Amino acid sequence: MVLGFIGRGSAWFVSEVVKMALLCPSFAVAKEVLAGRGIEIDVKTVRRLCRELGIIGLAGRGQISMDGNEELQGYTLVIGIDGGRLRERIAKEGPKKRGEKGPGYAGEWKEPKLFTIYLMDAVGKVVKEFAPLHDATMADKDGLFALLEQYLVALDWSSVSKIVFCGDGAKWIWLGVERLCQKFGFGSGQIYQVIDYIHAKQNLRELIALISDDPQQQASLYGKWKKLLWQGNIEALYQVICQTVSGERQEQALTKWKNYFDLNRKRMQYQHFKTNGIVCGSGCVESAIRRVINLRLKAAGTFWSRDMAEYFLFLRSQLISGRWSIFIQNASLRLVKLATTFLSNKISPLSGDFLSFGRLA
Repeated sequence: MVLGFIGRGSAWFVSEVVKMALLCPSFAVAKEVLAGRGIEIDVKTVRRLCRELGIIGLAGRGQISMDGNEELQGYTLVIGIDGGRLRERIAKEGPKKRGEKGPGYAGEWKEPKLFTIYLMDAVGKVVKEFAPLHDATMADKDGLFALLEQYLVALDWSSVSKIVFCGDGAKWIWLGVERLCQKFGFGSGQIYQVIDYIHAKQNLRELIALISDDPQQQASLYGKWKKLLWQGNIEALYQVICQTVSGERQEQALTKWKNYFDLNRKRMQYQHFKTNGIVCGSGCVESAIRRVINLRLKAAGTFWSRDMAEYFLFLRSQLISGRWSIFIQNASLRLVKLATTFLSNKISPLSGDFLSFGRLA
């Protein structure tokens, strides 16, 4: 640990092994690819190194992904939030059946929650010099926002000109955003909340489908009402619904309008957002969902224990965001500082306290 070793391997060696496990479709395939590069290692060791590096990463989440040179002054900080899908491996209860090695397991679909943080300039262009920050968790919505808080604390967010939250219409996202804004004391003129324009248009089509079954009329209404949506004129949308349809269809349409459009009217001011250089879509977080979760953790026939899924969500986030080198360096330095602290206090590196604390570092 004094030398920065991770799991009894050098930082470079562990980095290469874990990267291959993150990129390949399975641990077995990673083992074969590593063998072709002259790294002879068994599947059990690949899995162990992923776990040990994951433990270090989770212990330092937030700060461990940054090098301290992140420049936010005058930029717009954009935070995208969304949920993904993977199958968790859950052992079945009860005795094993005859002829089986164990009681077996069930693969239940779970929704890991992910956020991405990136910067935009005054004209609404992504700042390429700032590598985005991705992270995801198997925890519930409260756990996701607690994790986001760790990243915001690690960043000097007070120097940004605006903070933009974007996502789809899931209520858990915006309830969490409201509580987070209150907790951090974000100024009302500094904060923007944006529902992805594509999702809003999809819900507009669903609203129109409640009004008419005629494809031609649906197309005509969509062309007209999409302009109202872009303008953020949610009240005018209410008026045209009342003028267009009556009876049960009107009741259904107004319920949809109230539960989605009226509830989120401040998040649908797209024309105003565009004028002020505010992003109108959540494409960045949806891209992160695909690259961090779908391409590895959602693979067909793949089931995850909860702890390994958490490690992989964090580790793939570091790799996909382009912050892997920063993370590995910080992880190694974290162990060096830990070991130095223990040795300076004359605690034996073979003591139980040192070894147990090192595993949880």
